[in-house]
Amino acid sequence: FAGIRYMYQGQQKYSKEAMGQAGKYYTFAFVIMFFILVLHFKSVPKAIIIILMIPISLLGVAWGHGLHGQPLSMMSLWGAVALTGVIINDAIVYFAKYDGLLLEGKTVTEAVKEAGKVRLRPIILTSITTSVGLFPMLFEKSVQAQFLIPMAISLAYGVALGTVFILLFFPVLIMLLNDFRVYT
Repeated sequence: FAGIRYMYQGQQKYSKEAMGQAGKYYTFAFVIMFFILVLHFKSVPKAIIIILMIPISLLGVAWGHGLHGQPLSMMSLWGAVALTGVIINDAIVYFAKYDGLLLEGKTVTEAVKEAGKVRLRPIILTSITTSVGLFPMLFEKSVQAQFLIPMAISLAYGVALGTVFILLFFPVLIMLLNDFRVYT
């Protein structure tokens, strides 16, 4: 009918406003993280391949929600924000060891292999304790826990998948970065 208009109110209106604000704050935090990585490693490409681990780990968020039949919510996004920090830390731990080994005179291949061996245990332990520590909440049936389950799903599955990618594909990205530098 002509003259009829509609507008979203209530929960949907507040969710949309919250998403907009969260997006602004996350973008600001993301830019700050990127600049800190560039300053720490003194390299934009190194910072970029560390940042590339974030979208890969977000696949774990999507898969986890799909496995549990949970829709993405605001709490899911807060879990993804927390996930970002964990994944960045794991990548930094690996890359810092790799850089240290290069400074000791190791070749790139030796440094990648040894960094993987030396950092495997700390990365696996922190990831397993995070993921497994959240699993009781994932299967909690109480009404109070239902609010936090999406956040736990995001964090648990994102950390699990992100860790696999850091241990298997992050070394490949480091080698590709080195090859790119050599051949350009």
